[in-house]
Amino acid sequence: MSEAQERELSMRALFVSSAGLATAFILAGCGQSSTSLAMVPPAQSGTVCVDIPDVDLFTVVDGKFRPASATTVTLPVLEIPALVSGLGFDWMHAERIEDDVLVRGQAPDADARTLGFAAAEAAIRTHPDFQSGAITSIEDRTSIVSPEAVHLQNRVTEVFDELGLSWMSLDIRGDVATLSGLAPRREFKDAAYQAGRLAIEQDPEALELITVIVDGISVENGPSALGEALSGLSSAPTRDQCQGALSQVMQDRDVEFELNQAVISSSSARLLDTVVGIALICEGYTIEVGSHTDARGSDNYNLVLSQERADSVRLYLIDKGVAPARLMATGYGETQPLDPAMTNHAYQKNRRTEFQVLAR
Repeated sequence: MSEAQERELSMRALFVSSAGLATAFILAGCGQSSTSLAMVPPAQSGTVCVDIPDVDLFTVVDGKFRPASATTVTLPVLEIPALVSGLGFDWMHAERIEDDVLVRGQAPDADARTLGFAAAEAAIRTHPDFQSGAITSIEDRTSIVSPEAVHLQNRVTEVFDELGLSWMSLDIRGDVATLSGLAPRREFKDAAYQAGRLAIEQDPEALELITVIVDGISVENGPSALGEALSGLSSAPTRDQCQGALSQVMQDRDVEFELNQAVISSSSARLLDTVVGIALICEGYTIEVGSHTDARGSDNYNLVLSQERADSVRLYLIDKGVAPARLMATGYGETQPLDPAMTNHAYQKNRRTEFQVLAR
């Protein structure tokens, strides 16, 4: 079939899809541009004129228009993102990561969210890669965003554009706001974060909607953003997903305190705000804040200091909106070292704050 004939076929064919493949049947009326016309005996009365793009591809059998033996047309299979975006839910999109499909988006209400994800899941299950096992999971990463939150996002986005920060966006999940985007350099990231935070805090309605602002801005050729783990959580995360997100955030990072005190350093605010965001999304679980010291100092001193530091972190999370009943604080002192060596490297490694997700 020539390229021109393929275009003609695509304009006039009705495609019946099964598992991502399509067989074409011409149901259009006659046109002056047709290459051939076939007169098909009517089913009831009158005469039906069927437009056949190519007589070598189509024929009439027993009074019905049918494709000839070689007329099954296999169309290219849609990629998953295009498949989901074509379902008519403007707020929903999909991302494929190897054998997983993540359905994302901010639905205007619970019904739209339920219908949207159900449609996406049904469409993905018809895809050849799902049926062959190349796609093993379909995860619901959608959320519900209120009209007020949508208006806030739009207002803040306009401010970003005015500031020349069109690459930065604001995502709202419940009462957690995440500033995200890809900054060209570290200093651009920090300036953009501060400008974005100020734009949110100065909005008159923001304080009623937002509990915490999370730094989800990445840097080109730099480490992953703090908020990346939060954005990866599903709408109804499991305990393992919540633990994985907290572990990802804390990997190679730690809560900093003033020397020999339980006062949290201001440099740890963004880190703890991300922990708050995860805790708010993982609202069905209890989280233990565990504080550990190195081996220097007496056992009792370290035990007391670690408990005070764990209490400080717990209070920080409570002040940001996490329910007190969902948080435990435990000071372990020097009883659980990761490295028993008496070196500065071991001391630094053993001084740490850990977050453990407990059963409901």
